[in-house]
Amino acid sequence: MYPYITLGSTENEIHIFTFWITLIISTFLFGWMLRKLSKKWGVNFRFFSRNFLLFIVSIFVFGRLFYFLEHIDQWSYSMRYGLQTLLFSTNYNLSLVGSIFGFLVVLWSKVESFGLNRDKYLDISVLSFLFASWVGWIWWFISEVIYGQNTSLLIGVSYNNPDTTVPIWWDLFPLGITYAIVTFFLFFVIYTMNQTSKIHGLSAALGFIGFSIMLFVWEFFDGARENNNLLFWYFSITQVCCVLLFLLWSHELFKFVIKPLQK
Repeated sequence: MYPYITLGSTENEIHIFTFWITLIISTFLFGWMLRKLSKKWGVNFRFFSRNFLLFIVSIFVFGRLFYFLEHIDQWSYSMRYGLQTLLFSTNYNLSLVGSIFGFLVVLWSKVESFGLNRDKYLDISVLSFLFASWVGWIWWFISEVIYGQNTSLLIGVSYNNPDTTVPIWWDLFPLGITYAIVTFFLFFVIYTMNQTSKIHGLSAALGFIGFSIMLFVWEFFDGARENNNLLFWYFSITQVCCVLLFLLWSHELFKFVIKPLQK
């Protein structure tokens, strides 16, 4: 059972999963930073607010779809009991890379259709994501949503909640805290660089490259890794997507940053 908050009387209890509370908080922080950077860099924030519902739907659908790809054994269940088992979830069954992909699909298509500066919109989106996500990592760690594999290191943590899905009989690697530290470091470094650099596309490229490397490496330490569908008996769907993101944005970094500097 995943952690939740109980509201109401005993006869009319309402359970709210802490994961969804975290998503709401992270979304608020993302929007706050997005608005701040939009004003600072001359980007129309209404572009995001007017397409808010479309972003949410795309993030949810692709996040849910990628989750099922990572747990391919559940496809048979979804086919038996209908499409609602694929689209709707009572727990936190969403894929982070799938949600990122869903956001990029809407952003990319809308920016191209309106003829806007793609790099500027990507820059502020990536920075806002890094700013909001490190808070989410910490909360998901506390809420027992993200946990690492068993470890003998002194930094290992243990859980004593009998209802949790996290193993409670050994110390675990604090994966959520590690994600939070690296993500905040990426945000701080890239944001600081942007105070002096005027190269559009640099923040997005560095952010995606750093984030994909982080997620690829630390995915090996994920305590729930054994429950995922692994490709080639070793790599998860998330790690394959990280490699694709790394290659794509390495190409973008060369195309928009390094190549113009060589002229």
